[in-house]
Amino acid sequence: MQPVAPQPSAAKTAPKTPRVSTKRPAATPVATTATAPQAPQIAPPKRGVLSMLSRGEHDGLLKVVRDKRPSSILEIGVGDGSRMPAILSMLDESGIQPGVIKAIVIDEFELGGGTLAMRDYHRQLAGLTIRPVIFPEPVGRGLVNVAHRFGAMDLILIDSAVDATNAAELATFLGKVTRATTSVLTNTSGRWAIRHTDCEPIRRAA
Repeated sequence: MQPVAPQPSAAKTAPKTPRVSTKRPAATPVATTATAPQAPQIAPPKRGVLSMLSRGEHDGLLKVVRDKRPSSILEIGVGDGSRMPAILSMLDESGIQPGVIKAIVIDEFELGGGTLAMRDYHRQLAGLTIRPVIFPEPVGRGLVNVAHRFGAMDLILIDSAVDATNAAELATFLGKVTRATTSVLTNTSGRWAIRHTDCEPIRRAA
């Protein structure tokens, strides 16, 4: 009886296949910051033209205009340019229609060495229904032209700078645009007050 040769072991002959892990790597924890739910954005209320223009410094003057209810206003020297726009904005908001009130300004702007250019003044008037008539010329000539075109005014506002540098022109020509009931105000004292003047009001033939 012949001996049977031993069969080679499969474990010894078969090559070992490396095991591939099917497990997913654990996710790296990400730090999160808890945030409170955001409240809905509410647009701030729109500011009116008057509040943007006056900013409070013209409140006293606006009260004078409301009390006097003038049908014609002449501003001699616009200053920083915010006074007349504030007045016209107030009148516009009160319901006065364009053409009911005459608004006039006299100022040389940059042509007279002023710090406010005429184009910048026009920008301040943007959006207003009532617009002033502008005389961009010296005080004396402007007063003569206003008198010829519009006559006497109900309310005249003279800027302190103009009152100090154009005293002769005001004394000579201011009477052409005033009558007995005209109120002439100046802010030389820091607040608007009646301007004491010796100019004679305009006299008309009967």
